[in-house]
Amino acid sequence: MIQRLTTLNWVVGTVFFLVAIVLPILDQEIFEKDRRDDVEKIVKKLLDLEQDHYKKHGTFIYFAPGKMPDDIRTALELPKPDNPDFAYEVFASNDGAGLRLNIHAHASNDAIKAGQLPAITYALVWDNKSPVGQWDLPVHKYGIFYKLF
Repeated sequence: MIQRLTTLNWVVGTVFFLVAIVLPILDQEIFEKDRRDDVEKIVKKLLDLEQDHYKKHGTFIYFAPGKMPDDIRTALELPKPDNPDFAYEVFASNDGAGLRLNIHAHASNDAIKAGQLPAITYALVWDNKSPVGQWDLPVHKYGIFYKLF
């Protein structure tokens, strides 16, 4: 009897250990990937709209998260608010190398509180050359195994 319980304990413990390693990876690489791809497309379209506006008027349209102008929201085909999962913002920065346009997509507070998304941000920077986009993913997502993957 003890031998069977010991074997069962090892099997159950090993399964839980494997799930603890694999589940965060599957979550980020499979379940969240579609959302991230959609956000990247929206940010790219937003950059195109900003570039067109700059060519016509000589200025960009800046806005804070949740304050996207209605004409841009309509052009991006977004519902109100910006997106149930992400909030977008556009601002400029000058780091000595010239003016840079920054477009950020932050996971919304509602999505984070509901457990649908971690606190992730997609940041795209454009400096009149080529746009550079990068995801800011929480390191703690993988727990103690994040350096292995």
